[in-house]
Amino acid sequence: MVAAGHQPLIVTTRTRVANLNVDLLDGLDSTAFVRSAQEGWHYVGAPGEPAFENGWHNHCNNASIDYQNATFRMDNNGIIHIRGSVTGGTGTAAMFHLPARYCPNFNHSFPVTTEGAFATVSVITYLFLAGRVPCFVQQSSGSPAYVMLEGVDYPNSQIEQSVAASPSLADGSAVRGRRLAPPLR
Repeated sequence: MVAAGHQPLIVTTRTRVANLNVDLLDGLDSTAFVRSAQEGWHYVGAPGEPAFENGWHNHCNNASIDYQNATFRMDNNGIIHIRGSVTGGTGTAAMFHLPARYCPNFNHSFPVTTEGAFATVSVITYLFLAGRVPCFVQQSSGSPAYVMLEGVDYPNSQIEQSVAASPSLADGSAVRGRRLAPPLR
């Protein structure tokens, strides 16, 4: 019996104590809790990365303007993040295409800012049709003077497919006031 206010056990050694191993806490080995390295940012237009299309380019090509270049990455949770500021392109034409692993399963639209106004940027997927680059980023509305890509965050296709395939959600059940699209077949 332990007196009130006293610890029932104190470990004063780093040596593993028999029958006191919490390495399998919650059924997971301790290595499951080790932080993994984050993927670096991919800069659009850089060698080996997606190229700009339809006249689009980084807004900061002007030395007097200090904006983030267009960039993207996937975090450790499968969420894609697109950042930067672009300009000069054709209104609703593709800014750049993304590699397959950075594509959503569904199309997504995001409110963004442009020169003194608001616009919409969309990530459009081809649903992996044969022979086509799977998805692209485009400005769907607003002035193409410059477009801020901040806040363009969405789950990759694997996450969206698993949500769409969930038995409790795939039947079109309401989720936070929205109905999900039917699952892909």
